[in-house]
Amino acid sequence: MRIVHVEAEIERDGAGTASAMHGVVQDITERKHAEDRIRELANFDSLTGLPNRRHFRDQFSAALERARAAGTAVGVLFIDLDRFKQINDKLGHQVGDELLRAVAKRIVQCVRESDVVALTASKDAAGATQQAASPPASRGTGRQSRPAPAPGQGNSVARLGGDEFTILLTDLPTPDAIEAVAQRLMEAMRRPFRVAGNELLVTSSIGLATYPADGHDVDSLLRKADIAMYAVKDSGRNGLLRFSSGMKAATSARRRLETSLQRALDRQELVLYY
Repeated sequence: MRIVHVEAEIERDGAGTASAMHGVVQDITERKHAEDRIRELANFDSLTGLPNRRHFRDQFSAALERARAAGTAVGVLFIDLDRFKQINDKLGHQVGDELLRAVAKRIVQCVRESDVVALTASKDAAGATQQAASPPASRGTGRQSRPAPAPGQGNSVARLGGDEFTILLTDLPTPDAIEAVAQRLMEAMRRPFRVAGNELLVTSSIGLATYPADGHDVDSLLRKADIAMYAVKDSGRNGLLRFSSGMKAATSARRRLETSLQRALDRQELVLYY
């Protein structure tokens, strides 16, 4: 298949009838392939093929716009592999890269399978809401509830860099459905990975934030999911936590302490006593 660019003009006779056409046909196949490659490098991670940070932010922003219009929930999961650096240092970067590719593949597969989990949770939540809110049949108003969008239509998995991944879960009527998917992901990540003849047990720390409960823009939701992930790290790793306001205060206090300790080291203010 070739891609061509055509520029041409029609010649007409004295009566205005088209009599001929002349112009240029240019083969631009290689140029288009180069443009596609540049676009791919700008938007996708070269190691895993997943969307990169820039592309993920664009997808996230679009998902929030759709959610505002539809009145649905959006969830973002911030995933950090536990002790990945130790694997890199002991087995080498080649094994580390293979592990990252395997992790990416498993996350993508899990998100696809979790559409069923999310749909079940969505139906359960919708059924409970309808049962609680619907009037008796004899007093029916004739109004029909609007069907919720099918979950999973805009889901996205991205690699932000290093061993950090994010998952965007969209078109879900309640945050409960998002947490159901997150729990399934935790279970999937606990299974061993077989990489270059090695069986590797890799746990993950996952932070979760949801729209509209935890924020209304990309930056605040990513930041809060990141805070929740670090709260998991602080509590011993290998877990899942949803963002809460108390986490922000604890994180701020820890950063102030780290800053103070760094200043004390720089000024040689620490003294050891036996």
